[in-house]
Amino acid sequence: CRTCAVVGNSRFLRGSGHGFRINQHDMVLRMNQAPVLGFETDVGNKTTMRIMYPEMA
Repeated sequence: CRTCAVVGNSRFLRGSGHGFRINQHDMVLRMNQAPVLGFETDVGNKTTMRIMYPEMA
């Protein structure tokens, strides 16, 4: 892929409005079970791959 975004479960994204910018990447990797629904404006809604730590699965 040409561009990718790695999105974690961080309170710093809340209110950031970065969702559109995150969605523009070719690949969006999300960590663990970070919620997307209801936070699309800040974290986007595109998910190419979700990576889970064993403790979170």
